[in-house]
Amino acid sequence: MSVKRRGWVSLLGFAIGQLQPAPAPATANVFAADGVDPRRYFDRTDPWWRLLLPVAAVSSDFALRSRGAIGNVGPGVGTAFMVSPCFAMTSYHVLFGQTRTTLDPIASYPVTLRFTAGSDDGVTLSAKGRVRYWSGGEGSSNDVALILVDGCPGERLGWYDLATITAGDAVTMPSVSHDRDLRRLSIQHDCTVRAQVIARGWLLHDCASREGASGAPLIVLSDNVPLVVGMNAGEFTAQRKVRRHWDLVHSNWAVASAQLRQVSQLRAVIARDRARASRPNPLAALD
Repeated sequence: MSVKRRGWVSLLGFAIGQLQPAPAPATANVFAADGVDPRRYFDRTDPWWRLLLPVAAVSSDFALRSRGAIGNVGPGVGTAFMVSPCFAMTSYHVLFGQTRTTLDPIASYPVTLRFTAGSDDGVTLSAKGRVRYWSGGEGSSNDVALILVDGCPGERLGWYDLATITAGDAVTMPSVSHDRDLRRLSIQHDCTVRAQVIARGWLLHDCASREGASGAPLIVLSDNVPLVVGMNAGEFTAQRKVRRHWDLVHSNWAVASAQLRQVSQLRAVIARDRARASRPNPLAALD
């Protein structure tokens, strides 16, 4: 289902109109018909184990001074994933918050990534990185940051292509979460993209979203190759309890990969890094 002109768009326009300003960082909205949180911890027994090694917890190692307010924007924690051998992607607001700040495009914004699914020997891989591109802030539809990761872990773990999706398709969302364990990856299979907001480049979905899940990839499989169709970013009308039914007013939202692919600078950085790769994407070689 695509939200385009009539019917759904009037309802969606009403819902979004009631919820301005733009949705807050992903802090809530979990859906399950039986009332039981559908997320579970991810371990090596899961068939998706190898496919999700490129997913990491990311934390900012810097603080920013707010514009027009007292104090700083403190360090953020969220989810990230590799999109090329050396670059990872996450939500802008995970690292820079939603407070107005003055950002220096040539400054060094250090972060730490922890690939919580573990490496081949079961040990969590930790890597430092620096933010090299961002597009977000007040009023932005993109909400994305690109991180240059030391050691280029995608060479070993793999990376994800960005793909489009049709509303109604099932997806898998791996993420870290403050209400569970920021050192362990949680996963939800068979959640659904419920609708698309074409004008904003958003996907509306019912994958469980709690604080820390911002930046999490929405993944589908194509011939056993994982593709990212969206990046979780926030929710409408956050609720702490598990809701038994999804509805538009309480939906979670993601930046659609189709929207991200329209950002020419982002696309160029990823393409250049992939062109320099010394080997093909390890995920593409899996049976």
